[in-house]
Amino acid sequence: MKDLFYRNEQYDTRLEHRPNDTGENELIEKDASVETRLDELKSREFSDKRKYYYKHKPLFVIILAECLLIAMVIFMLQISTDKMFVRSTINGLRDGWSLNSGEVELQLRNSENKSTKFIDIEYDAVGKYKDKVFRDMSLAALADSYIEALEECKAVSEKYDPNENFDAFWQEFSPCYAKRISALYDIYTGGYGLKEELKYETDGEQFRNLILNGWAIKKVAEIEFKRMENDEGNVYYSADVLNDSGLDLLYFNLDVGLIDKEGDAVETAAAYVENWQNGTEKELTFYCSNIDAVGYKIISESSEIDTGNAEGETDGE
Repeated sequence: MKDLFYRNEQYDTRLEHRPNDTGENELIEKDASVETRLDELKSREFSDKRKYYYKHKPLFVIILAECLLIAMVIFMLQISTDKMFVRSTINGLRDGWSLNSGEVELQLRNSENKSTKFIDIEYDAVGKYKDKVFRDMSLAALADSYIEALEECKAVSEKYDPNENFDAFWQEFSPCYAKRISALYDIYTGGYGLKEELKYETDGEQFRNLILNGWAIKKVAEIEFKRMENDEGNVYYSADVLNDSGLDLLYFNLDVGLIDKEGDAVETAAAYVENWQNGTEKELTFYCSNIDAVGYKIISESSEIDTGNAEGETDGE
C-alpha cells in the first residue's frame, strides 16, 4: 500500500500510514527535520558563545594583551642580558689588563710578584651571568664556557701559589687559562660586539696578544702534519698553514714530541717559521731521526706579534 505523507507546518513533521503489528494501518508521526533542528541547535550554541564572548570581551582582550606584554618583556630581557654580558666582559678584561704591562701569561711567567688577580676581576664582572637566560644560545654556551674556565682558574689559584712553585701551578692552570682564551676568542669572532669595542688604539698590546693566543689555540687544533721522506731518506713531517690571525708575526713556533707505538715520547722537535705576514701561507716542518717514532704530539706553541705592524687591522678571522 502506498504511503500517504502530508506535512504538519506547525510541528514540522510528517505523518505516515504504516501497518502495525496487527496488520492495521496506523498513523505514525515521523521526524522529518532532524538536520534542520541540528542546524538550529548549532546556531543557538554559536549565538550563546558569541553572546558570552561579547559579554566578556574586555577580559579576553586583557588576557591577550598581558600575554603579549609578558612575551615582549622576556624577549627584551634576553636581548638585554646578551648585551650586558658582552659589556661586562669588556669591562672585566680592561680592568684586568690594567694590572699588567703586557699579556697576562707573560706577566705571570716574568713577574717577580706573580698574581692571578685578573681572574678574580674578570669573574666579578661576568660570574653573575652563569644562570641567566640568553637570547642567543651560541653566546650562552660561550658565556658558560668562559665563566667555567674562570672558576677553574680560581680553584687552581687557591690551590697553588705561583710565586712558590710556578711549574706546578702552571701545569694545572694552563689548560683552564687556554679554555678562557678560546672562549674569549670565539666571543670576539662571533659577531657579538667585542670586535667593535676592543681596538688596538685603546687596548693595545694586551688585546692583540689575546687575539693572537686565541687564534693560535684554534690553529694548532686544526694543523695536521703529514709524514714525508726526502730523497736522502730523511723522515720529516710537513703541513701548509695559513696565517689568518689578522696579525703579522715575527715568528711562530711549535714544540713537538715524537712518540712510539706505545705513545711514549722518544724525541722532541720544533716547527718554526719567522716573518709570517697575515694572509700568507707557510710550510711548517720538523724532522724525525728516531726509528721508533711513529707519530707526534704538539706540546706547546709560542709566537710574537710584529710590532712594526702595530697599526694594521686585527680581524682575528
